[in-house]
Amino acid sequence: MFTAVAVLVPIAGTAHASSGPSNPIPTPGAVIAALNAEFAKGAGVRFNETETYATVFMEKTLSASIHESSGVIKLSRTGISSFDKTQISDRIERRPTRTIVVDGTVYVRDSGLNSLIRPDVEWVSSPVEESAKDSWSAIHFDILAPGTLKNLLAKATFDRKTNSYRGTKRSPEISTDQINWTLWLGKDNLPKRFHTSYGPVSKFQIVVTNDIRFRNWGTPADITAPPAHLVTPSDELGGSLSQSIQETVNRLRAG
Repeated sequence: MFTAVAVLVPIAGTAHASSGPSNPIPTPGAVIAALNAEFAKGAGVRFNETETYATVFMEKTLSASIHESSGVIKLSRTGISSFDKTQISDRIERRPTRTIVVDGTVYVRDSGLNSLIRPDVEWVSSPVEESAKDSWSAIHFDILAPGTLKNLLAKATFDRKTNSYRGTKRSPEISTDQINWTLWLGKDNLPKRFHTSYGPVSKFQIVVTNDIRFRNWGTPADITAPPAHLVTPSDELGGSLSQSIQETVNRLRAG
């Protein structure tokens, strides 16, 4: 939850296009145009994401589970082409989980699968739907989808001091109060940071926050599948397919 410390300027559509010749306000249209320009380049962007599930009692955090991810996203004229990310959870004492989605297939490398796969392979693969490309993050609103971003900005408020938009929106995926979000922009009008928070939810008073930092827009992103000899298809594992890989595949298929 963020507290405004500057004058908030409501922006709807392309109104309030500038606050003066030396400090123009990035209108929603300008932000979408900047994002579309990056898709047209066909390059990529790097990101770091921290998702926190905190148990809160009387405004004090009793415990927290933290999931950290980092990776690169390949862009194309039609949207996200592929991604490669590595995730670390503070509750899982094993090497990081790496996920690659490219050419209609998800590849997962997780040491939790070692007892299920042959000793000469490292990855498990499974086909996924086209929508899986949008599942590079745990956020409820994919701000790298121009349509989604446009809808968020349409009813947002602009903070001149921090060069950020903020607002609230409900998500069909959770039954709780509205999600609070803030999007910081760089000087190029591209997303620089996106933060969401909601809660507390459930009888355990869970507060969920997600913080994504973007960097190196336009960076080369050559994402390829792992070597074929190191991959085994998930259907070859039969009923022994681990819960962790199955959850990953199901989530990606759901988009």
